[in-house]
Amino acid sequence: MQMYKIVSRTEPGGETYSIGIGCTKGILVIHMQIKWLDGVRVYGLFLVLGYHLFYRWFPGGFLGVDIFFTISGFLITVNIIEEIQKKNNFSLHKFLKRRFLRIMVPLFYAVIFTLPLLILVPPDISVGIAKQTIATLTLTTNWFEIFSGNSYESRLIPSIYLHTWSLAVSMQFYIIWGIICAFVMRLMKFIISAKLSERFAFFKWAILIISVISALMSFLYMQFLFTNGVMTDTIYFNTFARFFPFAFGSMAAAVIALRSSACNNKRTIRNTGNKASIIAVICICVISASVILYGATQYAFSDALMHRYGFLFAALLTAVLILLTNYLSRATPLYIKEPRPIKALAGMSFNIYLYHWPFYIIFSALIFEHMQVAVLTLAVTLFFSALMYYRVDKVKIFERKNILGKFVAGAVIISMVLGGTAVYRAPAITSIEADFIANYVNHDVEHVFYMTQKLLSDNAPSIIVSSEVDIGIEEAAAKELPKEQPLKKVEPPIEETPPDKPDPTEGIPLDDVPYTYDNITIIGDSVLLGAQSAIMELLPNSTVNASIGRSVKDGLALLIEMQELNELGEYIVVAFGTNGTKHYESLFTKMIEAVNPGQKLILVTPFDGRDNANAQETKEITAWMRTLPEIYDFITIADWSETIGSQVKLLAVDKVHLRGQDAANLYADCIMAALENADT
Repeated sequence: MQMYKIVSRTEPGGETYSIGIGCTKGILVIHMQIKWLDGVRVYGLFLVLGYHLFYRWFPGGFLGVDIFFTISGFLITVNIIEEIQKKNNFSLHKFLKRRFLRIMVPLFYAVIFTLPLLILVPPDISVGIAKQTIATLTLTTNWFEIFSGNSYESRLIPSIYLHTWSLAVSMQFYIIWGIICAFVMRLMKFIISAKLSERFAFFKWAILIISVISALMSFLYMQFLFTNGVMTDTIYFNTFARFFPFAFGSMAAAVIALRSSACNNKRTIRNTGNKASIIAVICICVISASVILYGATQYAFSDALMHRYGFLFAALLTAVLILLTNYLSRATPLYIKEPRPIKALAGMSFNIYLYHWPFYIIFSALIFEHMQVAVLTLAVTLFFSALMYYRVDKVKIFERKNILGKFVAGAVIISMVLGGTAVYRAPAITSIEADFIANYVNHDVEHVFYMTQKLLSDNAPSIIVSSEVDIGIEEAAAKELPKEQPLKKVEPPIEETPPDKPDPTEGIPLDDVPYTYDNITIIGDSVLLGAQSAIMELLPNSTVNASIGRSVKDGLALLIEMQELNELGEYIVVAFGTNGTKHYESLFTKMIEAVNPGQKLILVTPFDGRDNANAQETKEITAWMRTLPEIYDFITIADWSETIGSQVKLLAVDKVHLRGQDAANLYADCIMAALENADT
């Protein structure tokens, strides 16, 4: 006897779930669509989009991914329980096949239709795209990022498929969880040979217990890695350290299933709740969502508090929201439905997630105004996601008479050709890295030339290059060697006073005489390295020490070491802050304290034109630096941030490093102007 109508729905790229809790043959049926769960899904999407497109407002918006993980764990477990209660069996093969296709079909389209866009942008964006694409299509992006040593937030050139790490983690969870459920199912049949209802109750209790243990072990594993100094990026991508949000969702599914192990045939389980309880539940939902929002707006990825408790609370509160929305779904009348925009966004959510990040990276490489990039990304993503959801995902497009199917097939073929072209033309390294290598080589050549000149000028023996070095070995051997001559006494040369050299600036107006600084030491990071040649041309006698990835902490250690070796000049130019740190104030203060009396310190303000964590730290460092000349009279600011702010197009595609000679000259001029100000 079935006492409640069941209406199923399958979301492309999502999960299958249906309406209502009913009763069939005395067994609880939890084949359900939680009416307000779409709102929670859209809320998670809102946080993720906020994090990627409007970082300054949502520095912790990545918590939206934990919302997705928890909902996914809930829906997957619901589907498994449904299959077991209907068929008294669970097919691991069919389960994994469904999960794989639900992810891979939309993902395949996303890769096919976004890969050709790399032709439109500078080649730097496509560096390593072949490996990234393989990792994406094999659903191993998270482990690819771990073994590549890549950063989650701060990287030279971001991957257009970086966001697929969450799909990889989801699929890996499906495999692990499917195996666990299949094992429990076999164990259930082996131990219990009684009624089906008893077997089913055993399975639900087993799933609940395993979920609790899995969540606890996964969270403790994350804390173990974090406590032992493992990089936060490695922890974040690690499947086993990210297992607990899925486990919380599975717990919610088991709790709902255990709410009643059997039902009374004389009544339905669905009851309309009273207004007071509904209002109370809504208030708790709002509070739970607000706590997650607070974390998403106040804490960043680099905050230890986020890794200690942030992910845990996001998953736990999402599980609470699932349970509360389940109550609201049963307690509110059927005629009260979710708003259509919420349902539409929930349906498109998977496609929105897939397409927004590639579009954002592409537009960021073409447009330098961030707000324009964000608005354009949202508009194009919504349009394309709606097109894919309503005209591709929901329609059998490849039927013989379907014109749309032929159009899509043609588009796929064209996209594959263009995408293959983009992969083929992808350079091995970025132009920024090529400039770094060139500057390193130039620096070494200049150093060798300088040392050679120094040796020659210190009364070293003359080096004679024979014109006969090109003759063959046999000819050289056949030549008659000169006979030995008796040694002659060499008289020391008579020292003569050289005539006075004319002053090169004589006759030039005083205002036109160039500055000639012979006692300058310039140390910095990769941005300085990009301007090294221009600086050496403008200040040929200066000492430049630049390196890739050098942080403020590294710079402090270098400055102190050079000061102890008496290698710092009268003018010390420090160019750090691109590789930001949370302790920049104390580190720069120690640099200031290391400056000896009589030395002058020039601080170059950093610039980062992106909208991410590193850019926010860079802005904080710049603002703090500008206050220092009021405190220390020996400090001068070379305001690179202000200089380049109106000419961002001179920068490379990452909006941090220099691109071309014009940018290098501008950087060198900025330092030169600060040196002139330091003398006034």
